Amino acid sequence: MRLYLALLLATALSAGAEPIVVTVDPASPGAEISPDFAGLSYESSSLLPDSDGRYFFSPANRPLIRLFHTLGIKSLRIGGNTADRRSVAVPIKADIDSLFAFARDADVKVLYTLRLNEGETKAISPGPSKAGSKETFLPYDPIADDVTAEYIQDRYGANLSCFIIGNEPDHYCPNFPAYKADWERIANTISATVPNARFCGPSATAARVAWAGDFATQVGREPRIAFVSQHNYAAGSGRTTNIPAARQRLLSPNIEHAYEKFYDAFVPSVLKAGQHYRLEECNSLSNGGARDVSDALASALWGVDYMFWWASHGASGLNFHTGPHSMRYSAFLMGRKGYDVHPLGYALKAFDIAGHGHLVSAILNSNTNNVRAYAVLGNDGALYVTLVNREYGSTARPLDISLNAGTQVTRAQIMLLIAPNDNIRATRGLTLGGESIKDDGAWQGTWSPLRSLAFRLPPASVAIVKLK
Repeated sequence: MRLYLALLLATALSAGAEPIVVTVDPASPGAEISPDFAGLSYESSSLLPDSDGRYFFSPANRPLIRLFHTLGIKSLRIGGNTADRRSVAVPIKADIDSLFAFARDADVKVLYTLRLNEGETKAISPGPSKAGSKETFLPYDPIADDVTAEYIQDRYGANLSCFIIGNEPDHYCPNFPAYKADWERIANTISATVPNARFCGPSATAARVAWAGDFATQVGREPRIAFVSQHNYAAGSGRTTNIPAARQRLLSPNIEHAYEKFYDAFVPSVLKAGQHYRLEECNSLSNGGARDVSDALASALWGVDYMFWWASHGASGLNFHTGPHSMRYSAFLMGRKGYDVHPLGYALKAFDIAGHGHLVSAILNSNTNNVRAYAVLGNDGALYVTLVNREYGSTARPLDISLNAGTQVTRAQIMLLIAPNDNIRATRGLTLGGESIKDDGAWQGTWSPLRSLAFRLPPASVAIVKLK
């Protein structure tokens, strides 16, 4: 692998080829990326002990804690459908204690979902919610939520980001006013006994993204609101999707038009209310993802681009929904000796390397659709330029890149995220900096010297260039 990298970096640009010039301006840094931008999202059921009484989120789970540190995970959302499912027990104090002991050692802030719906959750059909197909709604006891919130706030406030009341309430509340009334009933009960409690919401599906704008407009200015939360699955449902079509959607420039439309549906209202926003449940495709897409190199390329796109559009962070078992879109899954890191996990690590500091403009000299560039003036003073080559398949070609750093460069290094044979369907064999992430969370990737700011970027890859 290292020989391959050496040959790649030593390759001269094609004779007569017109390089893609990326111009960055480190003299005019923009907004700072939130330090807790990178996050994961888990079902509430993951807090419950297994049949042997062991906890997944436990200070004894050292490989998981190490992996959180390695990937740069700083936010942990607990929620999902099981937060409102009667057949799933509400976590008790022992479950909560184990979670927050883990959060302390993993150095993460927790977004904790309190139950809103006591009705039995039915299977959700793919696609937008339809009128008349709502689930049964039986309001949960606000006193029980208040007891849980007070227990968490009093003992673990240092590792708490906010409380969420209900998960995807548009599945069971007929409209936003009905949801708001039930939300306020519980939030007001908690605020009366826990005055410093902070909340976020509405955590609705993409089909009801307007609820996030309504939430911002109607309650967003209240001091107890930490931020507005929203769910997003970039390419729709993974349950019925066509695999090649889903892959194409994720890596097509057209997906950015979908991001822009989604952004326009609620973020202007958030900003007008003086609030922040976070996609506290998101991923490539819903319903666990799609084979050879959500669990493949395609998701790594998409994930890097997705994180930087939302960071450059003011998001406070993203929490990728994941799970310890059998979810194709998981950042990692439990293995025999630790955790098997999936391609999305490599995207998180790439962002951890290049996504801490202030955003810097990165302008391409071409309207090419197959490459995206982002730049960050790092907290360490270095300039990080991230390039995503979305070309793949038999007709894909390497791209000739030329960087214009706008200042004198004394040292240049590069790190590549690649898979064997540039295979967009690869689920294993990915490397970042020439090394894979081990099942115990260890990673020993390294920078390679870059002798020139003109270099070749292979198909289906991510390059991180570090400039001093």
